[in-house]
Amino acid sequence: MNQCATAMNLVITMLFWVLLAPSIFPGLDLRKPADLYTAFHMTTLHVIPIVQTTIQVVVTDMELVPEDWWHQFVLGFIYIFFNATGQYWFGTPLYPMTNWVLSPIGALGTLLTMATA
Repeated sequence: MNQCATAMNLVITMLFWVLLAPSIFPGLDLRKPADLYTAFHMTTLHVIPIVQTTIQVVVTDMELVPEDWWHQFVLGFIYIFFNATGQYWFGTPLYPMTNWVLSPIGALGTLLTMATA
């Protein structure tokens, strides 16, 4: 499970800080409590998981098994399903580049492209 979490955290953390954070943080006014909360929430949400899984691998002397690559592949497809379900449930894209209602093929293509990067 930690191997799957490590793989997902690596992808999610890198994509958040490269693609989403540059469009989120400049618009925040840290003097406003709601914006300060958003900045704190987004930072902790996209730092603590990768730190935790990395510490777990180092401290426990865990070995990541390359032959289990397909577990992460399957987990990625499960994530795509729940990302689409989340948008339909909330009525708005969870990420700006994945609009499952207006462009389901575009959203799928975007996620698959990011997964192979």
